[in-house]
Amino acid sequence: MDANPEMIAAARQFVPAGDFKLGIAEQLPISGTTFDVVFMGLVLHEADEPLQALQDAFRVCAQRLAVLEWPYRAQDFGPGLVERIPPAQMETWSQTLGFKQLRWTELKEVTLYCFDK
Repeated sequence: MDANPEMIAAARQFVPAGDFKLGIAEQLPISGTTFDVVFMGLVLHEADEPLQALQDAFRVCAQRLAVLEWPYRAQDFGPGLVERIPPAQMETWSQTLGFKQLRWTELKEVTLYCFDK
């Protein structure tokens, strides 16, 4: 899923049989608890309403939400620090939405957050 039709078209070139949807993270065009795991890759910091995006992901995932984001530190690439999300904010959102556990792993250039229901 992507909000940009050009990105959907590009994805279809690489995976012609894929099921791609146009939409925004805050209003997923999916009903019910459809997926065991939902993955958001470098999306959350781009969302106009990141808490709402997490809430909608919570709605459609049965077990886990995996969020790949930029680490909360200055880097020579990626978004500026002001656009990055601190781990403490992720913890607050996790508690607000009712996830049972939040774990994260610092990878080489990004951070992987795992929100468990």
